Amino acid sequence: MTDTMEIDLDELSFDARILAAAWFGMGMKTSVTLHLRESRPAPRTRAAMDELVAKKVISVEPYNEFGGLVCRPLMDCRNASRWLHGALDDEKTAALAKWSISEPIDEDQAYELMTPYGQGVWDKERRGKTLRENRYDAAVSPTEHERWRKGHRAGARA
Repeated sequence: MTDTMEIDLDELSFDARILAAAWFGMGMKTSVTLHLRESRPAPRTRAAMDELVAKKVISVEPYNEFGGLVCRPLMDCRNASRWLHGALDDEKTAALAKWSISEPIDEDQAYELMTPYGQGVWDKERRGKTLRENRYDAAVSPTEHERWRKGHRAGARA
């Protein structure tokens, strides 16, 4: 996809339009990094992200071994931004467009979003576990990491 290809707003749900406009409406060089340490996308946000991924409007890839995600536009979303500015003039639409974009998570939930390698490092450095107690060490096979990445989508493990 090129930056000249704009998203078709008619093919997106209201929430997906809002997210595309709010996060990616500034142009193709925009990216959003979610660290997933203290919060993760709320269910409504995850559903909108999943729709944008399915429609190939954005890509979502792992940011690091500790559970972060990077979201990048694959299409130009500036028309969504223009739509949003007009839509927010209506009070009813503006009220529908408001939701908590994220929800808090605790350390255990953040831990579950990490790669096996990230969990191993976390166990050693943060939890003080020895190699014998540590479920994963730095020698975890690359296939374990690949399996983890395939199950990761929009801040939730499949």
